Amino acid sequence: MAYKQEMKQSEARILNYLANADLCIRYPRAISAKLDIDYNYLLSITAMMVMKDWIKKEKTMSNKTIYLLTRAGQGILPLAKETLIATSKDRETQSKLK
Repeated sequence: MAYKQEMKQSEARILNYLANADLCIRYPRAISAKLDIDYNYLLSITAMMVMKDWIKKEKTMSNKTIYLLTRAGQGILPLAKETLIATSKDRETQSKLK
């Protein structure tokens, strides 16, 4: 029986963003602005994602911190997309019930 890892919506959004973003806009302030996530919350989520080995943190030549996907992060990307689709369907259902 395969182990299915749970993922938060914000983690899924960050993974999806990092998979599609250019290298120059992968720093925390840009991610926070683009995804409309609080900066402090983003830092705590990314720290947990680094511990899970989904992303890695690197410094650029200009001493900026950027985030890159690891192989584990690339492997879990389909789950991230499923999570985003499921949450969008939940929102549609909730809006129909109102």
